[in-house]
Parts: sequence; C-alpha cells; structure tokens
Amino acid sequence: MITINIGLNNNPLNLEQVAKLLNQFKLFGLGDYDEKSGDYLGAEEPTFVGELDFISSNHVEALCEIMTQDCIAIYNHDTEVGELVYNPLYEGDKYEFDPKYFLFL
Repeated sequence: MITINIGLNNNPLNLEQVAKLLNQFKLFGLGDYDEKSGDYLGAEEPTFVGELDFISSNHVEALCEIMTQDCIAIYNHDTEVGELVYNPLYEGDKYEFDPKYFLFL
C-alpha cells in the first residue's frame, strides 16, 4: 500500500475532484482518503491524504503538473520508504522526505 499527500492550497482541484481523478486510473486502486491539515514550507495547508495500491514516480510527476504542485509526497508501506516526487518543471530548492511532515489516515 502507498499513502499519498497532495496539497490543496495551490491546487485547481478540491478533495473530491482529486479523488475522482485518481479513481479514473483503476491501477492506482484508490481506497480510503480524507483531508488533513499539513505543513508546506512553514505554512498550514489542507492536504489530500489517500491510500493507493500502486503508483509510480512518473505518474506522480504527471499529477504534480496537473495539480500545479511543486512536489507530492508518497510513502510505500511495504518498503517503509517515503519520497518527495518533484514536478519536472520545478526549479527551486529540493528537499528530502521528512516523516515528521507526512500525513497518514
């Protein structure tokens, strides 16, 4: 299982629209999801938190572009590894995954 965190502040999609988009790709296997309060660069941000069966870094990069995100955080429960997947167009400072900022359901 993979948990994904997608910021909603700068996102053209709301919680339900993000879920609908992810559900269009059956291979992702979106399960439970909710909106939680997260932190991005020191600012509070409403965040889509969802559980997926599968997603690749290429898929996450595409989601970054669609949802105007600098990056999207994912956590693989099988490998216990988290990562920040950056938008290919992002040119700013890049950070490492920090579990203290990651949200789970």
